[in-house]
Parts: sequence; structure tokens; C-alpha cells
Amino acid sequence: MEKENELAERISRLEDRLEALEKGKSQKEKSLAEANEMKVGMLSYRGKYSSPDGQIKSTFAGDVSIQKIFRTNSKDLAQVIDAFSSEDRIDIVKLLVKKPLTAKEIMEILNFPTTGKVYHHLSFLEKLGIIKKFNDKFLISARYVECVLFVMLGVAQILKEGEE
Repeated sequence: MEKENELAERISRLEDRLEALEKGKSQKEKSLAEANEMKVGMLSYRGKYSSPDGQIKSTFAGDVSIQKIFRTNSKDLAQVIDAFSSEDRIDIVKLLVKKPLTAKEIMEILNFPTTGKVYHHLSFLEKLGIIKKFNDKFLISARYVECVLFVMLGVAQILKEGEE
């Protein structure tokens, strides 16, 4: 199943590249052209994610006003950002983006001494809606897969900028 998903993903990428070549533009040129057509003050995004085991899939796209982002209550922003202020919670989120797991599996993978520590972090993430429980397994809420990935992308870019 994993090899079939990997093959399908490679075929999809090849089709995308072929389409771009047929139009006479590279993917980068196409992205730059699209960016120039965007309205000032808007943030546009699109992406596709599939976990290594193929259980979690998400296709996402959107346009949002940057002013709307700035109007979000700072207390609410801080509460969600707090979900990513713990190394343990980040490790849990990283695991759950890859595949659904039970609390016991998380405990074993992360070498936590008890499930109590796991449940402490899981309940925090679940309260925010970032994760949910289904059939004794925890997973990233489908509607927030892209949000979690964007948080991690933002941090990775900040760290990369700091290295230069």
C-alpha cells in the first residue's frame, strides 16, 4: 500500500512537471506569475499532504486577508501558540501527523515514564481541537493538518534565516 501511494505521488509530481513544461514555464516561473497576480494584503496558500503510511491525507488551498489575521484576538493566538511551546507536545504532534497512535504507543515511542504525561499533553491539544481521538487512537484533526504544517514551516524558515 505504501509503495502504491509513493508511486501515485511520483506520477502526480511528474504530471505536474509535464504540464508546466507544456505551457512553456517552469514551476517557479508559474508560481511567480501567480504571486504577481495576487492582491496586495492577501495570503494565498495551497498544498497537498499524505502521511508516510497513507492514512492521513489533506489537500488544502485558501486566500485570507492579512488584516483578518491581525484582527485575531491576541489571547487566543497565544493560547494556540502555547500548544507548540512544549517540546513534548511538538514531538507528539510530529508523530500524529505521520499516523494515528494510542497514548500507550506515544508513551513508548517518546520514552515517557507514564501515560499520565502523555494524556496531560494530549488533553491540551485535544481541547484546542488540534488533535482528536478516534477508536482509541489520537490523530491530527483533518481540518488542521495544513495549520500544523504551516506552523512548523514558519519555525523552520525563521531558524534558517537566523543561520544566515
